[in-house]
Amino acid sequence: MFKRFILLVLVIAVHLPAYAQDVQTFSIGEISVAYPAGWQAESADDTGIYLGNSDAALTALRNASGDLEEGDIAISIFPAESAPIDTSADAQGMLGEVVELLEITGSIQNYPAGDLDAAWIIATGINIPGGEAVLYVLNFEGLPVLVAVQFGGAFEDVAGEIKPIIGAIQVGVVAPAGLPINQWASGATATTSFGNLTWNPEQATGVPDTTGCGDFGAAWASESRTGKDTLTLTFEQGVIPAQINIHQNYNPGSIIEVELITVSGETIGLPESADPPGNTECPGVFSLNVEGIPEPIDQVVIHLDQTIGGNWNEIDAVELIGTIPADQPFNQWASSADGSSEYGTDAWSFDQATGEPNTAICGDSSSAWAAASSTSKEMLAVGFDQPVIPTQINIHQTYNPGSIIRVELVNTATGDITELPESADPPGNTECPGVFTLDIEDVDIPVDGVIIYFDQSIGGGWNEIDAVELVGTLP
Repeated sequence: MFKRFILLVLVIAVHLPAYAQDVQTFSIGEISVAYPAGWQAESADDTGIYLGNSDAALTALRNASGDLEEGDIAISIFPAESAPIDTSADAQGMLGEVVELLEITGSIQNYPAGDLDAAWIIATGINIPGGEAVLYVLNFEGLPVLVAVQFGGAFEDVAGEIKPIIGAIQVGVVAPAGLPINQWASGATATTSFGNLTWNPEQATGVPDTTGCGDFGAAWASESRTGKDTLTLTFEQGVIPAQINIHQNYNPGSIIEVELITVSGETIGLPESADPPGNTECPGVFSLNVEGIPEPIDQVVIHLDQTIGGNWNEIDAVELIGTIPADQPFNQWASSADGSSEYGTDAWSFDQATGEPNTAICGDSSSAWAAASSTSKEMLAVGFDQPVIPTQINIHQTYNPGSIIRVELVNTATGDITELPESADPPGNTECPGVFTLDIEDVDIPVDGVIIYFDQSIGGGWNEIDAVELVGTLP
């Protein structure tokens, strides 16, 4: 992964781009970037972002090659922790380690990025495809970022296109309401599938991971090569749809219709959504531009009639591009946690309260957070990546609910704390396992933290927390 990253230019910055009126965004983890319409973005190894202004640019990134035509730009963005360098160093120190690792030459300089510690270098060396690249390190607090740009031709000829993208790279910020976001399917079901592990519906989720045209177990395939089947994809965030991209890796030509399902459950058929034989190359992407649908959607349904082609029409991945409505609920799970005590540093630790729920039964489970003592007064503070105007908190409890005595909301940027009235969860109020839900009204400031206070002497046992969800609207 570091080798791929290092093929390109490392660039970073913190302000919004000048082209914000015609822009898309892509996020992976805590890193997001805005970029012009017409560019393409995809996840890189589930930790970084590949971004290119042409098919050739993305192919160069995937293949770690330098095969670019003049004017092509290929950008990769990775957390610095993905590289074998000391991320506690300053930007110049980190970049110096990169230079040493790659055995490249050039003069490291400070990079102007406001108050941010940043450095850059115009580097040459045999370990860089094409022989030359510009490398930058931006030392975001808590998550230094490395961005790499590979280009065809002279850097000065493409620098003007790169600059606004550099200014649109951010950490810990989700795309604002009204800006397009790209997302890959997070779940999938199908009428049939060829296998339970390979060729199953889950193979159509996430980023594309097949490498050519062929029969690959990393893509979904139906049970019969001539079956009439349906593949339904779900997405984490409801959006006003703008485009659907269906990545096919074997025998395209059997898609007869595509439907969208709104967050309220309404099914909407897309006109002229068939992909007849010869329309899409193999491998290839069948793209559908979507207009005139005012309600957010979170599911895509693909209908296939494989008697048309007489063979399996395999689907590797499905991408949904759209905008988040300003009033659309935005759901997120805690990404960080701390508190007064934890029972262990791994099992029953603070980290066990982050992410989605993963404890299915009522009991003393190491996959949930527990305090050091079973009868103590405790505090659990959880953080979220995106500040929202809060509408609801859902606290997933898996052992001895009944000891929560109050809940507070936090804006970490300002330090403002808002105590929620009637936020106690007394014994008998929440089942085990169960979810303690707090509906929130009249809080009109963004929050990105929740503090939960416990008095476990009430129940006399560990009140364990598996996950915390914050629901709200984007500011």
